[in-house]
Formats: sequence, structure tokens, C-alpha cells
Amino acid sequence: MRSSSVGDGALAPLPTLLVQELITEFGLDRLCFHQIMIDTTIVPKDVNKGDGLLALRDWVLGPDTETVAVGDSEPDLQMFRVATRRFAPANIGCAGEARLLGCEISRHSHQRGLLEVARRIVHPDGIRCKSCGEGAISGGPEDLFLELLQAADRTWTENLIRALSYPACFRIFSA
Repeated sequence: MRSSSVGDGALAPLPTLLVQELITEFGLDRLCFHQIMIDTTIVPKDVNKGDGLLALRDWVLGPDTETVAVGDSEPDLQMFRVATRRFAPANIGCAGEARLLGCEISRHSHQRGLLEVARRIVHPDGIRCKSCGEGAISGGPEDLFLELLQAADRTWTENLIRALSYPACFRIFSA
């Protein structure tokens, strides 16, 4: 969990009612907001990820450039509509709609799903290079990488309990 210099140090979205009240009170009817577990994003109503992807592509690379979109929520659907390649981890909440837009959905959820997506992007033919390994994950440095990805998906409490189960964590206190 990342820390912040505001409040108790845990990142969290603003209360929904607070944001709605502020938008109403100040007459900000051209704004909307999106919330996820760690934050609240306030954006213009007429802007979406699809418009942003098209603007970035046309401004930086040109209109015929291949674009790759990776997402896991409903706001990503607009991006999937305009991208030339689309991917999502298995935990996407709107899988049916994403599939209709041509999105490839990973077999795995969360971080492990994003790892699978990254491999598909790098190796669209499905054949991995030597750097990426030859298939199943077993006993090498990649296991540590996967362990870190899994830790990112666990709650802070779960990670603390797991850490306390390692005797090496207590050596710092016995020195």
C-alpha cells in the first residue's frame, strides 16, 4: 500500500456524496467523476479514454498507427472501441461488452492477468523468446516476480499476516 502525506496515509476515493454535492453546489454540470479503490478522478463529461487515445495517437504518431489498449473496467470500453488491439485481465467487470468490441480477455485475473496480457502484446504469435521463458513457471526468478504480482493483489492486512509468518522479519529486533 502506498502512503500519502494527507490523512491516515492510506489512499482512498473521496466519499461519493461529497463529490456529488460539490458538483451540484458549484454548478459543475459539465464534469463527472470515476471512482476506484484508491482514488476519485474528476473529468469533463464529454471526454473519455477513447477520445484520449485517438488524440494522443493522432498528435504523436499519426492516424494509421497501431494502438493497444489494456483495461479492466467500464470506462475502458470507449478505449477498446478505437484501439486496434485490445486486452483485459479476467477480472474485468464488463467482459461481455469488451468481447463484443474484440477485446482478448486473459485466463487470469488482476496482476497475473496483466502479465499474461503483456506477454500477448510482446508475442502476438504466441511463441515466446528465450527471455520470456518456455511456458510454465517453475522455480526460477519468474516465481519471485509472480509472487510480487500476487502480493499487489492482496490486501494490506493479508500481506502483513504473511510477512509475520517469516522468521527473518523478526531478526531486525534481535540485533
